[in-house]
Amino acid sequence: MILKEFERKNHNIERLEELLRTAPEHAKEKIQNELRMMKLGLRAERETAYVLDFHFGHDDNYVVLHGLRLEVGGRVAQIDHLVITKGYGVYIFETKNMMGTVHVDANGDFRRRWRLNDPYVPIDSPIEQVKRHQIVLDEIFRNHVEAPRALFLKVMPLYYPVIVFHNTSKFYLHHSHKITNIINKDRIRSYVTDNAKNERPLALKPATLQRIGNAILSFHVDRVYDYEAKFGIPSPQPEETPITVTATSSLSSTKADTASSADTREHTEASETASSEITTKMSKYQCEDCNAPMTMKEARYCWFQKAKVQNKMVCAKCRIPYVHTFAQPRETVPLPLSETSSEPIVEGVNDTPAAKAAGGGYRCQKCAGSLTQREVRYCRYQKVKFQSKLLCQRCQKTYLTA
Repeated sequence: MILKEFERKNHNIERLEELLRTAPEHAKEKIQNELRMMKLGLRAERETAYVLDFHFGHDDNYVVLHGLRLEVGGRVAQIDHLVITKGYGVYIFETKNMMGTVHVDANGDFRRRWRLNDPYVPIDSPIEQVKRHQIVLDEIFRNHVEAPRALFLKVMPLYYPVIVFHNTSKFYLHHSHKITNIINKDRIRSYVTDNAKNERPLALKPATLQRIGNAILSFHVDRVYDYEAKFGIPSPQPEETPITVTATSSLSSTKADTASSADTREHTEASETASSEITTKMSKYQCEDCNAPMTMKEARYCWFQKAKVQNKMVCAKCRIPYVHTFAQPRETVPLPLSETSSEPIVEGVNDTPAAKAAGGGYRCQKCAGSLTQREVRYCRYQKVKFQSKLLCQRCQKTYLTA
């Protein structure tokens, strides 16, 4: 089963292409190189994802996740593909699409050259990279995943780090090394099935595999890259139009000015008692709800808090209901729960985009309300405090005071 599909549409590539059209000349070459490398890597990951989905995506004995970025304990692991088998084997796939010739010397160091007569240049070892991913995954499995049991003992997974090289690169390995986890994409299925013979004689149920996959998916956090800072490009800012509003100490004159502009702005009421000249920088934007001109401060808030204002440009007065709606808990719909897990037993509920956004489909074990990813993660970190229960924020307070 596929719990996280491969994203065909890459937002980072779209941002770079849009940035390339307006970037200064000194940064265009760097952006083009970044785009070329990202497209090469994305094409290789797409081909690997197709092979994994074709062989394991429709089999309930496997869980497939693509494009994970896990954050736990201050460490980050960006995993291209992850496969969990019914024998509790965890396959960590790292896809590489390198141009030129790749050579591993007698010391195990990776080197690459672009052309035939070019010298070899040292590169980062993908084996060490996937081992770092394994360390982060192991921390999640040990501390945040309810491990299956065999003969009343907890069972830990067997890790299989795999590097998948594509046909665009030539790979040479020194005869003194016996590295078997560097394969071509056509050998993915045979590699998994051959190593399945070495796995434990377990047969995890599809519901258990789905629960484990959702627990890992709860640590996935998307990252927004600041390409403007990376390439030395000033961030796009709304156009500034300074205007001057003169406030006097006279209460009557202030009330007259306020009444004349009440249809467009109500933010100058605080200047009734001011005795100096106040300069307010206005932007080119207008509020989408009341059509009033917006200040630079309001425009910047909407620019960086798009989720709170639903991607709208609204003034400080009109954004209040949006912020209140964003802060309110999601509507809870009680669902039947199993006796041993806080996960709903409704088939396919964890596969919907709404369930993924709400925290993997988990429900509060006290009020049966839906849980956010933040609530699920906090309960897993504080499992001693809550006795390994998953509770919403409201029930957490009542649980601690009881």
